[in-house]
Amino acid sequence: MILLSIVFIIIVIDIILSNSTTHISDFIGRMLSGDINYIYNIIIRKLLMNVKLFKVSIWGESLRTNIILFVILLITQKNIVKKILFKNKNIAFGFKFSIISAIFGLLLNDSGVVMAALIFLLNVTALTYLIISALEMCCNGIQKSWED
Repeated sequence: MILLSIVFIIIVIDIILSNSTTHISDFIGRMLSGDINYIYNIIIRKLLMNVKLFKVSIWGESLRTNIILFVILLITQKNIVKKILFKNKNIAFGFKFSIISAIFGLLLNDSGVVMAALIFLLNVTALTYLIISALEMCCNGIQKSWED
């Protein structure tokens, strides 16, 4: 919330003090005036750029691979993942909002594929670590089973 407030203050200062129109002040002005077509065109342009990046860049390959790995982990280790997320609400919160951030990045950023690929790379790495840790604790006798 604090970060959002700081960004808002910077945007307001930019709009008030700037003699020329900046990219963000133009966007805010059009958004406040209700220019839906302008906003729609921006989102379409950003989506098209992401589709292009998704097809031709290594980041597209990384995003596809990490989404597939994330889904495989969620399906094959469903019971362990449910237990981990139930016991650790903050981790569950982090996964949920990182996925939401990746989706918004894809929709609102020209290089959202890069952002989403990095987010899913971190999610897959973290989830893999959590699953291995749970299984290791079970195997080392720290817990009776991974369900404890």
